[in-house]
Amino acid sequence: MYNPHENIQKSTRSILARALQDFSMRDRPGRVLKDFSIQENSSPEFSELPPMVEIAPLKEEPLVEMPPPIDIEILRQEAFAQGEEKQREEMQAGFSERLKLIEEAHGLEINQLKSHMANLAAEIERGLEVGLKKIELDLSQQIAEILMAFINERLTQEAIRQFASKIAAESITVERPLIIEGNKELLGVLQALPDFDASCYRFKPTDAREIRVVYGDTVLSTRLAARLKELKELV
Repeated sequence: MYNPHENIQKSTRSILARALQDFSMRDRPGRVLKDFSIQENSSPEFSELPPMVEIAPLKEEPLVEMPPPIDIEILRQEAFAQGEEKQREEMQAGFSERLKLIEEAHGLEINQLKSHMANLAAEIERGLEVGLKKIELDLSQQIAEILMAFINERLTQEAIRQFASKIAAESITVERPLIIEGNKELLGVLQALPDFDASCYRFKPTDAREIRVVYGDTVLSTRLAARLKELKELV
C-alpha cells in the first residue's frame, strides 16, 4: 500500500546521506565504525599523569568590625560649640584682666566715686525720712480738719439746741415776739429744730458768727466762736 509520509522520510534521508557522508553510515551495511573510547592503561600518556592533589579548604578570615559612618554635621556642630566656649573663656579672661588694670590705674577715682554714691544714698534716705514725716504730718492735719468739721457740726447743733431751749423759756414771759439775729446758716439750723416754734420769733440775719437774742438787759448767745476756738487749740 502506498504511504506518502514514508516516501518523504526516505527521500529526506537520501538527501542528507549525500550531503553529510558521516551521517550516512547507518545506511551502509558492512562498514565498521572505529571505537575511540579510552582503554584503561592502554596509553602511556594516561599512565604518566601526576597523582591528584587534594586542595585544602580556604581559611576563613575573622570578621573585621567596621566603624560606624561619620556624621559630618554632628562633627561640625561639636567643633563650633568647642570654638564658641573657648572664645567665651578668652573674652572673660580678657575682661577680668582689663578690669583689674582699670582698678589699679584709677583706684583713687573709683574710691571717690564709691564714697560719693554712699553719701548720695544717705541723703536720699534722709530725704525719704523727712518726706515721710511731712506726709504723716499732712495726713494728721487733714484728719484733724475732718474731725474738727464733724465736731464743729455736732457742737453747733448742740449749742443751737441749748439756745433754743433757753429762749423758749424766756419767750413765755415776754409779751411781744423776740428778735433773733445772727448768722444766716445758724438761723436756718435753729428754725429746722423739730421742737422749735418759729412763729413766736422774728429773725434778723447778720454777718455775725453767732446767733443771739436781746430782750431788755438780757442777752442770750450761742457762744460758738469761743467753743470753736477752744476746739482748734486742742487739735
